Amino acid sequence: MPGGKNFGKKEKSKAPPARALTVKQERAIIAVLGCRTIGEACRASGITRSTYYLWLKQPAFARALRERREALMAGAMARLEGGLTFAFGKLVDLLPSAAKETLPLRTRGSRGLKGRVTVLERRASRNRPEEA
Repeated sequence: MPGGKNFGKKEKSKAPPARALTVKQERAIIAVLGCRTIGEACRASGITRSTYYLWLKQPAFARALRERREALMAGAMARLEGGLTFAFGKLVDLLPSAAKETLPLRTRGSRGLKGRVTVLERRASRNRPEEA
């Protein structure tokens, strides 16, 4: 029997794959991340502001914009943190040796800025008197 036991039976349809972004939507996301205003981004990507705001209501577009913005911010924060560590090290090098010995801060190999803030917040919360 040709086709086996499922011959002639319809397969259950799976949910359609999420619609990919159009080229114009991709351009709009790049423009939004690179321009100062939404209006400027819309002009740069060749769309109207109303089209941009309609696209923001589409889950796939909104998700892609959010994910790319978060990735951009994470990269910027990593570069900033690395730059701050380097700059702080250079400033410490400029201090007189007596001042370096009393400097309680770690400059090399320290955990990330977020981790240091978390530790400080925990310490501060332990030292707060309980509210009535």
